[in-house]
Amino acid sequence: RNFAHWWPQVDHADAHAGNTETSMMLAINPAAVRIDQLSLGNNQPISDLQHELRNHGVKVVSSNGVLGDARRANAELGALIMRALIADLQTFVNTTCARWQSL
Repeated sequence: RNFAHWWPQVDHADAHAGNTETSMMLAINPAAVRIDQLSLGNNQPISDLQHELRNHGVKVVSSNGVLGDARRANAELGALIMRALIADLQTFVNTTCARWQSL
């Protein structure tokens, strides 16, 4: 059996509930975003937080649960991010399928 693994990657993205994820949610389902509650969270690089995140979760490194700055989020950015992720996934699937067909 063939197996493929794709992981979404966004250049210059923040982590949890910040600008990146909130922008995507504004593009996908704006009614689910509480605009009046968007806030700044821990803006440290995720690499500096990895140990604590793995061992203790988001709450230990961010009292409000945000890793990044959700205040900058907007639907236009979210749509751009989503289009880029979809294109990347399409390329991955097409490349992977082509490789499998040549086996």
